[in-house]
This record gives sequence, C-alpha cells and structure tokens, in this order.
Amino acid sequence: KVAQIPLIAEKPKGLYIQRRELVEQVFNFIQAANGLLVGGPGFGKRFILEELKRHCFSAGIPCHIIKINEMVSGDDAEISEELRCNEDWFSALSQLSRPLGPVNRGVLIFDAFDTAKDERLKATFLKQIRRSINDLKGWHTLVSVRTYDAHKSAKLLELFPDADVRRDLLCRYIEIPELSEKELSDA
Repeated sequence: KVAQIPLIAEKPKGLYIQRRELVEQVFNFIQAANGLLVGGPGFGKRFILEELKRHCFSAGIPCHIIKINEMVSGDDAEISEELRCNEDWFSALSQLSRPLGPVNRGVLIFDAFDTAKDERLKATFLKQIRRSINDLKGWHTLVSVRTYDAHKSAKLLELFPDADVRRDLLCRYIEIPELSEKELSDA
C-alpha cells in the first residue's frame, strides 16, 4: 500500500518576485544534507519554501511543508492532519521515499520554527525534527527560522552540525538575503 499524501503545486497569486537562482541554491543545499533556512523578518523565507515545493513537484520529488505557526500541539495526529494524510505522517513519508533512490531526496520542511513561543511546543517540534533527521530514510529535513531566533536556540543548531566554525551560526544553514532593489523593481 503506497501512502496517499497530496502533492500540491499551486501557482502564486499577487505580487511575484523572481528568485529562481536562490530557489535553485536552496534546492541544491537541501539535496546535499539536512539544514536550516534562516533570514530576517520579511526576507521571503515562506515564499522561497513555496517556490522550492513547486520546483520539487516539477522534478517529481516529494516536498511537504509543516507550518509550525498553524500548530497547537505538534503531535503526530496534528502533523498528519497538516499534511492531509489518512495515516501516520511518519509512516506515509517513509513509504513515499522508497521509489526515489539514492540520487534525489524527498524534502520535509518545518516552517517558522521561531513561531513556537511556548516551550512545550518548541520541545515537541525539536523531537519531531530530530526524529525526521534520524529515522526518515530517503528524506532531508529543512527548518526555517528567523536568524535572531536561530541564534537563541542552541538545541535547534545542534541538530544540524557543521564543521566550519568561522560561520555566523554554528550549524549547517543557508541564509535568505533581504530583497534587493532590483528584485523589488522587477516585480
């Protein structure tokens, strides 16, 4: 029995800012290994994640976003509902990864970690993120978080080790830059 999780690739509505090169960089980053996506407020993290999802969809690669800002408990039942799957989300994603092979990895995104202000909810999501990194074979995990909040969450950074201690954050991450004047004028 193959898991049934809907693959949705809706086209953006309203103002559209072309950041194709950045989406490609994020795609290559997450295909290589697990990591964080960081950036300041309003820098377009959610937009990039939605574009990444469309990019993966067009390449036949599963990509699912768990929106932490819409969660109350972060438990398995709530994540299953968020992903719109009829079974345990973890089992469903495990089944989806089998046909991908070693080249492409499914992408699981925990979006807006910084919105989990309650310590209990934050701890629950840290466990879910750790579980997906350690036990979800054939997938890579990407967590989006504001740069400021990433600096304040040592437990989150520990989940994504990086040997380069010269970097601003002591973890594996990719940073979303502020929108440029050219990007804004081209929109």
